Amino acid sequence: MKKLLSVLFIVALAVTLLTGCGGGSTSSASPTNLATTTPAPLPVAPPEGSAHALVGTWHWDEDAAFTYAFHANGEGFRGVGTEIETFAWITTADGSLSLTLDALPGGFISFEEWSYVIVEDVLTITNRQNADIEFSYNRG
Repeated sequence: MKKLLSVLFIVALAVTLLTGCGGGSTSSASPTNLATTTPAPLPVAPPEGSAHALVGTWHWDEDAAFTYAFHANGEGFRGVGTEIETFAWITTADGSLSLTLDALPGGFISFEEWSYVIVEDVLTITNRQNADIEFSYNRG
């Protein structure tokens, strides 16, 4: 029951952030599940055995406990402590990072699209559905 309430809270938060409802600044937002149900973009999988620039561990610059991990096989996870979400990731021909998160309750698969840039071991991601949502992560 506690996990279901947590998931419902995250979904409600995502809807609020993505639609701009709820007022206030998004600068205090945390990198929670901002999933949508948009169609998946065309994939450009990381080449087998290559070291894509995203491969590795990244720690949120506002709380290093929140981590993204991108594996060379196109899988990864994000979260803190026991609150971990797993995902498959690809980059697309148009320069975005696409995450396909594991199924939500009810079997819904969620997708997120982010623009990303890496400068001097700092990964900055900007949500493509809401450009006001941006986070930075330090390579760990």
